[in-house]
Amino acid sequence: MNIGIGAMLSTFIGYILTSTLTIEQMTSWGFRFPFLLGGIIAVVCFYLRRRALETPLFSKENTTRYPFITLVTQYRKKIVMGICLTIFAACFIIFALYLPTYIHRNFHYPMHLTYLASTISLLWSAICIPFFGWVSDKLGRKILLYMSSLMVVFVSYALFYLVKSEITFLLFVFMFLYQTIVSIFSACYPPMLAELFPTKVRYSGIALCYNVAFSLGSFTPLVVTFWVERTGDPLLVGLIFSLLAIVTLIAAVLFD
Repeated sequence: MNIGIGAMLSTFIGYILTSTLTIEQMTSWGFRFPFLLGGIIAVVCFYLRRRALETPLFSKENTTRYPFITLVTQYRKKIVMGICLTIFAACFIIFALYLPTYIHRNFHYPMHLTYLASTISLLWSAICIPFFGWVSDKLGRKILLYMSSLMVVFVSYALFYLVKSEITFLLFVFMFLYQTIVSIFSACYPPMLAELFPTKVRYSGIALCYNVAFSLGSFTPLVVTFWVERTGDPLLVGLIFSLLAIVTLIAAVLFD
């Protein structure tokens, strides 16, 4: 939920800048403003993290002196499973940050409109995540992850087809559906990552899987742009996400 609110604020800043500044102003100095704001927030987050207390369960555990070495030597299969559980969500979330630009370039919506749709849909996502967290507790995280992964496999291409119409209403429908999928996955994979590892290496295991998956996911805009330029089909991204959802689905089936 916190990530969704942060992303919403970032897209809202993008909406303000693209609505008020010309292209020349954005390229000369406007683009620096988000970096400056982000730097200030990073310092605040570092301070808060240093002050955070460990959980009682972790404090009682006989922790290993070198948790990372223990992790990579004794839990290699779980690391691979954790990365696979996270990879679809990582790529999908990273691509959400690129969506306003992607839609503007390939489907010719005004830039400020794509940022507005993204901002409102991220607010929707922040509201939905607690609800789907509750659903995952009642239904089971694995079952919810099965259902959402299968849904993405079969409807991802059709989802991106909505924006091809260049109708403003369907742009907002697309953004809301996209962020609903993000909300479902965000309610499933983080607790499943925590359940993969014992307490003594849990923090290191989650951090490694999360950061590797999101590092790989950071290439999603580049890969999608490359294939769109090669094929001329901007809807190809839907098939890419279907394949990634299959990887997460397999990992969920093997999860114990």
